[in-house]
Amino acid sequence: MTDKAQFDIAIIGGGLAGSCMAAALLTALDTINCKIAIVEAQPAKNIEHNSFDSKAIALAYGSVKALAKWGIWSELKKVAYAIDKIEVSEAGSAGYSFIDLDQFHQALGYVVEAAQLGQVLTSFLQQSKYQDKLEYFCPDELQTLQQHQDRVELTLKSGQKLSANLLLACDGANSQVRTLVNIPVHEQIYQQSAVTANVQVELNTKQNISHRAYERFTAHGPLAMLPIADDKFGLVWCGLQAQSQHLISCSEAEFIRYLHTQFGYKAGRIVKVGKRNMYPLKRLAMQQIYHHRVLFLANASHTVHPIAGQGFNLGIRDISAAADLITHAVQQQQDLWQVQNWQDYIANRNLDIQTILSATDILVRGFSNDYQPLKFARNAGLIGLELSPWIKRKFAQAAMGLGV
Repeated sequence: MTDKAQFDIAIIGGGLAGSCMAAALLTALDTINCKIAIVEAQPAKNIEHNSFDSKAIALAYGSVKALAKWGIWSELKKVAYAIDKIEVSEAGSAGYSFIDLDQFHQALGYVVEAAQLGQVLTSFLQQSKYQDKLEYFCPDELQTLQQHQDRVELTLKSGQKLSANLLLACDGANSQVRTLVNIPVHEQIYQQSAVTANVQVELNTKQNISHRAYERFTAHGPLAMLPIADDKFGLVWCGLQAQSQHLISCSEAEFIRYLHTQFGYKAGRIVKVGKRNMYPLKRLAMQQIYHHRVLFLANASHTVHPIAGQGFNLGIRDISAAADLITHAVQQQQDLWQVQNWQDYIANRNLDIQTILSATDILVRGFSNDYQPLKFARNAGLIGLELSPWIKRKFAQAAMGLGV
């Protein structure tokens, strides 16, 4: 197949970010007319896509509002688990703090498994009344990209050629689009890896711990336990690569013992650990998130440490802002790229991205260090946070993705 297919928008990447981008645009088709292509190396219409795995994703309240706007939340809510309290503590320390839900919101956030979100997105896109406006090219891969004044021309591995007014790069941290456009990136390797797994606990009816998330700073590294069900948590445990490798290779019984020594029994006794995965951690930021008719979104634009669970939510804010601007441009019959508002979009997104990157980097450096004076300062800081309702309220707003 070599005929050139014409589209208004081409999305590169059909995983979680690309599917959310497509859903946001399809929702807007009630008021605009737009033809969209998705290019994906894996069979993106199949829920076996590798980004649709069992890892737990924390959805900030702001992300839930965006998903609701796109018509996804009504189904996703059926499998999402609400967070109404976050406990922050440090192993071997008296310091702790609780971030509580206020009276104005239903939850601080929600937790879903990536597979659950992927299944809901796949079903939504396949059943949309505008599905004829969305065309998949998968499994297929981007091979070459040519940027012209009025369009972007793509050649796929299959030989298929596409033309689009705007290209949205949603193809992850190892973005092929970024490689082809050759935009420099700032990359920092943390010399850490994250171990993820779903863990099951023995329910204790005497403990009122349902809907509680945990952030625990341990000698191994920061550890998060995100509630997926009353008796199930998504674990994300960061640490030095050698230590993380041991956690991957040791027996389930040894893993549980070590987890209990660092985390305690706050969530109950751990009785089962699911499949363990390990991911190297890095901080990545593009020097510019755009390049003539090409816009980079989510992990293709930035990669953050999982210490505060902000990566996916940051990507959702990229997608939401881009979808709003594209919708406005089409409604006004403006060229999708020659829009003055893109400058405001880029400035606002850069500010948000740099704020999150800096904040997570400070947390990584501050809480991955056993230097005694620093440990004392952390302990005092957690106690101070617990004693300051105003600061706690600001932390809660930030955790919910509502700004401060």
